[in-house]
Amino acid sequence: ALRVAGVDPDSREPAVDGSFAPHRRPQVAADCYTLLLVAGGGCNQRPASNRADAERCRAALRLLDCADRLGFETRALHLRRASILERLGQHEESRRETERAGSVPSDGPLDLFLTGEELYRRGDWVGARRAFHRVLAAQPGHFWGQFFLAICQLKCHEWEAARADLNACLSQHPNFIWAYLFRSFANEKLFEADAAHADLDNAMELDSNDCARHALFLTRGVFHFEEGDLDLASADFRSAMRLKPDQHHAYFNLAHVYLAQGKYQAAAEQVDIALRFHPPARAVFGYHAELGRRLLRDARYEDAVRECETALKLTPGLALPLAVRGRALLALGRHEQAERSFDEYLANGGQPLPDVFRARGQARMGLAKYPDAAEDYTRALESFPDGELYQHRAWAHFFSDALKLALRDFTKAIDLKPEAGDAYTGRGLTRVMLGDVPGAVADAEAALSRHPTTPEMMHNVACIFAQAAGRADAGPGSNHSELAEGYLRRAVELVRRTLEMLRAEDRPSFWRDKILTDPALTPIRDDLEFKRLQPVAGGILSLAGDQLPPRIRP
Repeated sequence: ALRVAGVDPDSREPAVDGSFAPHRRPQVAADCYTLLLVAGGGCNQRPASNRADAERCRAALRLLDCADRLGFETRALHLRRASILERLGQHEESRRETERAGSVPSDGPLDLFLTGEELYRRGDWVGARRAFHRVLAAQPGHFWGQFFLAICQLKCHEWEAARADLNACLSQHPNFIWAYLFRSFANEKLFEADAAHADLDNAMELDSNDCARHALFLTRGVFHFEEGDLDLASADFRSAMRLKPDQHHAYFNLAHVYLAQGKYQAAAEQVDIALRFHPPARAVFGYHAELGRRLLRDARYEDAVRECETALKLTPGLALPLAVRGRALLALGRHEQAERSFDEYLANGGQPLPDVFRARGQARMGLAKYPDAAEDYTRALESFPDGELYQHRAWAHFFSDALKLALRDFTKAIDLKPEAGDAYTGRGLTRVMLGDVPGAVADAEAALSRHPTTPEMMHNVACIFAQAAGRADAGPGSNHSELAEGYLRRAVELVRRTLEMLRAEDRPSFWRDKILTDPALTPIRDDLEFKRLQPVAGGILSLAGDQLPPRIRP
């Protein structure tokens, strides 16, 4: 931009190119002054600790000296010069510059702009936005005030406002490549992909330097990546590498392409190259967090936990890897650690998503924290009323002995998802505990017709018939005795089917830890055929004739 204006920072008397119309030269000079102060104020606040730091500080001072020779005087120039001198250890000179700053009024557009730029540099987007609005109020059409306001709007996710501000910038300078680049961001966020690509195409056609083209290739590559066109994304990132082979951005972006393709070794190789250029911790964090997410998807749970731990060491407290780690720990059965990871996710500002509460609820179920699990499922249901979630909450109520609440939720789960056999199993157990034997048996038959797929659910159906046998046997009359006997035979046979669903090596522990200890099976525990189901020699002793007793209708 300085070259276009004809301003040479190394000149003793920098001046705006005489080809500009006389009435435009003061504004062009002011824009150049602003650019020089922005570039010259980029040093951080720490003391210059090595030769490279000191040289950067001296280069910044040369830019500020050039700005000073353009004929403007602002408080910001003296304050920035004072800051750099302080970094260089020139304390007396720094004090004098600070005194000069105090003698200069600070209410002009340039000082207002530079105040906004300083707030922007600190990451105070809202404060910077207010400052840039004041710039435009003092000087409508202030180009850099308009442009930086647009960037603040992007940072604040005000996409429409950002696009409007960038339109205003392009009306003043239609060949300003960065306005097209940032407007493409706004259009992409507004789901106007064609407009976003058109902005990038227009920018590509402009005469630009390597820095601008590097940014354009990176941006277009990200758009292609998000649209799922990994080949085009890869091509753009490689083009960016050729322009700036000593910058880390394109290597990390290409690594993300490889992660999306499941090429983990190729991704790691790109990261190894990027690390040579001392990338910020946030970039390395992003790679490890995404790798953790991909490994979770691939059911490589231990590896996913390791990558999340690596990401959290780089940038502690960021939410994404905490949620991924929690899900991986849940899959590994480490319920206490999983619950703690989800707690940390929410405490660190993670979005309160239904899936997070569902997962923490599952972890709490594993810890027998049933009322807490029910609360989590309630939080999830507030934004996602789903049959499976109602079923999860119903089981939490069931194990909390809140049987009427469990009955309500199992019924709601069945209404929303009639094909869900597990919900019939849960409602059958709840009904039999509430004394509704006919309703419980009907639910058990409905569950069986939907073919339980896990030994746990088949075991639960057996429990329904066992409890039905005990309650029917307690009733008066021969009919009740016949019903009780029929329910007992069904319960025993379903225990056998439960064991047959298990691997031979898992049957003894299931028999010992689940079947023998479950009080719901007490009514059938003294039955001879039940006792004969003790797993032996890796098999099951079958009932005589190996026939399923006929259904008993209450």
